[in-house]
Amino acid sequence: MLHLYKLAPGQDVKILAVGGGTNRLTSLKAGVIDATLMEFPYNLMLEKEGFTRILFVGDIVPAPIAGFGATVERIQQRPDEIRRMVRATLRATKYAKEHRDESARSIAKWTGMDVALAEGSYDLASGTWSNDGIPASDAIASAMQDVMRELKLKSPPDPAKVFEWNFAKETK
Repeated sequence: MLHLYKLAPGQDVKILAVGGGTNRLTSLKAGVIDATLMEFPYNLMLEKEGFTRILFVGDIVPAPIAGFGATVERIQQRPDEIRRMVRATLRATKYAKEHRDESARSIAKWTGMDVALAEGSYDLASGTWSNDGIPASDAIASAMQDVMRELKLKSPPDPAKVFEWNFAKETK
């Protein structure tokens, strides 16, 4: 993100490790830090208190935010289980996209947050949900770049060796 806006970490921006969401929230409110990445629902809580959203990372950095993981052995031994799980998730995602108010109320009940925060969280997150369970190619490429940097690889992994899309494709 910093490189995209031509900011050099350590030179233009000082990066401090202050911890997770509530620590970042407290640090920002106390003026210890000037800006931070903030996840749901803390970002919305800050906006409600008058803080300004600078940007939504999901609009800039394409990345799948969630997915299923399984061992090759599990996939080979229990493909029907994987298939059912993927199908149920895609149906639930479709339902949630088609029933915003009900979904937001469910989020509020599940997390204990107020409905307005749940609606805001829903509105930001739902735009990132894939209709078919397969992220866009730029999101996959971005994820592979992240893996390459994190594991200090010379080149990004081949997505075909990392992801199994057949279960999602079967549900179309």
